[in-house]
Amino acid sequence: MAFLYIWIFLGLLIIGTPIVFVMLLAPGLTLVLEDNLRFLNLLVQRLFAGMDSFPLMALPFFILAGEL
Repeated sequence: MAFLYIWIFLGLLIIGTPIVFVMLLAPGLTLVLEDNLRFLNLLVQRLFAGMDSFPLMALPFFILAGEL
């Protein structure tokens, strides 16, 4: 799995993908290509659970209210 991850990471860098997208796409593509979709499902669930926080949602809306 690490070998595939390194090749995907380097391949995306070689074709000129910005590093932020390389760091997002390489692990996701590795999980999909390795057929570990249950880990991908867990990753998505944890990402959404982490973003479901009142203080994290309040800050952008506070900035938006200041702009108005």
